[in-house]
Amino acid sequence: MGRRPLRSFFLSDGVRRPVGALLDGKVMTRRRHVTTIEPQLKRILAAALLCSALPAGAADLEAGRAKAEAVCQTCHGMNGRGIAAMVANIGGQQKQYLVKQLSDYRSGRRQHEQMSIIAAMLTEQDIDNVTDWYSRIVATFEIPQ
Repeated sequence: MGRRPLRSFFLSDGVRRPVGALLDGKVMTRRRHVTTIEPQLKRILAAALLCSALPAGAADLEAGRAKAEAVCQTCHGMNGRGIAAMVANIGGQQKQYLVKQLSDYRSGRRQHEQMSIIAAMLTEQDIDNVTDWYSRIVATFEIPQ
């Protein structure tokens, strides 16, 4: 019988951590010893993680504007401000949030009479474009006096 690969381990604090977990500037390896990470390597790893979080394709702002004009403006307006009490204000909202909500409507994880139908009509590129449009709107807020 072969050995199972080590996927996680316990430290003296009793917390289970995955192999490769970064802990106080040290990386835990399969052999359970600690190797110090050089400062330059830390910066390289951080840059790689940031780049991997960016979307693969670039959104087309003009296509997002056109899709918002054709599909979204009836309820959300071109500025992203809902026209009725039960319509979400999406202008200035974070892109990742908007993408998640549209994806959830599309997949059926989130249900809404109109949004479920509208989101089902959108392609991944449409979602990327229209969320880019609405997320780039600058919203300002005033605190009541």
